[in-house]
Amino acid sequence: MTHVLLLIFSLCLLIGCARPLGGPKQPAEAPPERPQPIEEPSTIPQNEDFDPLSLNDDEINFSGFSDTAATATESPASPSGSRQTSGFRVQIFAGADEQSARMVEEEARGEFDARVYLSYDPPNYKVRLGDFSERNEADKIRQDAYRKGYRDAWVVPDQIWVEPRVAADTTNIVPDTLRTPEELPETQEPTPQ
Repeated sequence: MTHVLLLIFSLCLLIGCARPLGGPKQPAEAPPERPQPIEEPSTIPQNEDFDPLSLNDDEINFSGFSDTAATATESPASPSGSRQTSGFRVQIFAGADEQSARMVEEEARGEFDARVYLSYDPPNYKVRLGDFSERNEADKIRQDAYRKGYRDAWVVPDQIWVEPRVAADTTNIVPDTLRTPEELPETQEPTPQ
């Protein structure tokens, strides 16, 4: 009986290890060869004295392209003594369609008391409001814009125009503590009613 079991076990082992009939008969293909890098000859002389400014090329006109500040509709140059500094604006539109941006700009001019700026920062046109040195000032306009339907309004840092501060003429003002009683303006006593 053990011989029979040993024979059955051997047959099962032989059948299990045998190659299936429909299996691959050819050896596996070799992987494709990788291209060899091209080696540059190190004997080519290099001229390191080249100066591109010596070419005397014509000026290239970039009239269609410019930075955000130069394309602003309002105040492309310093308005009446103003200067630029870091501050905040409220952005109410950003999109690639120039016609839509111009429509939003015109609507904003009628709805807000702040300056309206239209700029092109490729690939988008942007409509921004105001010149705010403090973020909380800009946030008030942002809230107003949100109430007026500009749901995407948000405060952005930007270069803003600020007016120069004019100091008050204090040359003729004398504090009351330095005046004599005769120099003080007369005050009227309230009349009893």
